[in-house]
Amino acid sequence: MRYTVHIERSSKVNVDGRVNVMLRISNGRKEKKRINIGIKVKPSEFNGKAKFNHWIRSNNSMHGRLNNELKKWLLKAEAAASELESKKVEITVENVANYLKGNNMEQSINFIDFYYQELELMKQGNRVNSYHRHVTSIRKLEGYLSEKNMKLYFEDLDLKFLHQYRNYLISKKLAQNTIYKELENIRTIFSKSIKMDLVKYEQNPFLRFTMKKQKVFKEKLTIEEITRIEKLDLNADKQLDLVRDLFVAQFYLLGIRFGDITRLKWSDIRDGRIMYTMNKTSVTKSIKILDRVKLIFEKYQESPTQRHIFPILPENSDKLDEFEIYRIISNQNAIINRDLKKIAKMIGTSTKISTHIARHSFADYLRSKNVNIYSISDFLGHSNVKITQNYLSSMKDSESDAILSEVFE
Repeated sequence: MRYTVHIERSSKVNVDGRVNVMLRISNGRKEKKRINIGIKVKPSEFNGKAKFNHWIRSNNSMHGRLNNELKKWLLKAEAAASELESKKVEITVENVANYLKGNNMEQSINFIDFYYQELELMKQGNRVNSYHRHVTSIRKLEGYLSEKNMKLYFEDLDLKFLHQYRNYLISKKLAQNTIYKELENIRTIFSKSIKMDLVKYEQNPFLRFTMKKQKVFKEKLTIEEITRIEKLDLNADKQLDLVRDLFVAQFYLLGIRFGDITRLKWSDIRDGRIMYTMNKTSVTKSIKILDRVKLIFEKYQESPTQRHIFPILPENSDKLDEFEIYRIISNQNAIINRDLKKIAKMIGTSTKISTHIARHSFADYLRSKNVNIYSISDFLGHSNVKITQNYLSSMKDSESDAILSEVFE
C-alpha cells in the first residue's frame, strides 16, 4: 500500500489560544489518520502551504527548533513502511499510525523543547516575573544536561532523575530554598504537559518526590528605626535623600513593593488616595495618603508634565515593553539596595536593609499592634490568608524574646 504523510494543524483552537500540530497519514481518500505529536502553536504561526521544513513561521521564536522536530516526525513516518515490512506487518494507515504511537512516541517529545514553548507563551503574555524565573531554571537544567551529555525526554524525567538533579544542585552549593524553587519550576512545567495530555498523570515523578523548604527569618526594622531613617538629614546627598524617601513611602503605603512604587504616576492620586494595580498579583489597591507621605510626594512634583511620582522610570515608559521596564527596575533596585546599606550604618542598625524590608517591617508593625491577620493580608494584597500566616511566622522573635526576658530576668 502506498501512503502519504503531511504536517497540518487541528481546526480546534485550545483554551490557551494555540492549535495542535498533527501528523496526517492517508491513503488517497479511503483511509486517514491524524497523530497529535505534542507541538502547539498559535494559528497565525502555522503555514499549511509551506514547503518541507518551513511549517512553523518565523514569527514563532522557536520556529527553527520546531521545524526540525516536525521534519524528524515526517521522516520517521515515511520510513515506517520498511520497519513494518521487516516485522512482516501489513502496511496500512492504521498500522503505520499504531507503529508511530507505539514506538515510544512520548520519548520523541523533548522536555527542554516543551519548556521553551511555555517560555514563549509567558513572553507573549507579558508574564515578565514568571519568564525570568523560569529562564534561570531552564539554564541551570541545560547546564546539568550538558555536563551529562544527555537529552531529556519526558520519559527520562523520572524519580531517579529528580534525585540526581537535586544532588547536582546541592553540589553547586545552592541554598535549600533555591533548590526548592528550581525543582518547583520544573514541576510547574511538567504539570502543564499533563493538562495538555502529553503525559499521563501517573507518570508524574513529583507524586513520589519530596521537596522541602527551609524556614527563613525575615529581617525587619522597628518603628523606632523607621523614624530614625525619616529624621536623617540627607539634603546634601540627593541620591540618598531619594533612596530614603522611597523606603519610607514604601512603609507608609502599606508595604508597597519596589516595582509598584516606581510605577506610581501623579494620575494615580485621586481624592487624597493612591489607586494602583499590584504588578505581581493584579490586585487593585486604594491607599490613603498620610500627611508624611504627602510631604514626600511634594518634593518630587517638579513639573505638570512629569508622569511618575519618583524619578526612577524614564518618562517614555509607556512606550517600553514590560521586559525593558523589568530590566530598568531590577537595575535601579540593585543600586538603591546598595545605598540602603549606607543608611543602615547611619542609624546604627545591624539589619541588612533592602527595599523589601519596608514590606516586612510594615507587616510586623501591624502584627505588634494586634491588627487581625485578615486585615494584614488585605493590606499586603496577599491572595489568601495562609500566605500572610507564613509571611508573619518568621517575624515573631521579638515576642519570644519578651517572654524570656520577663520570665528569667
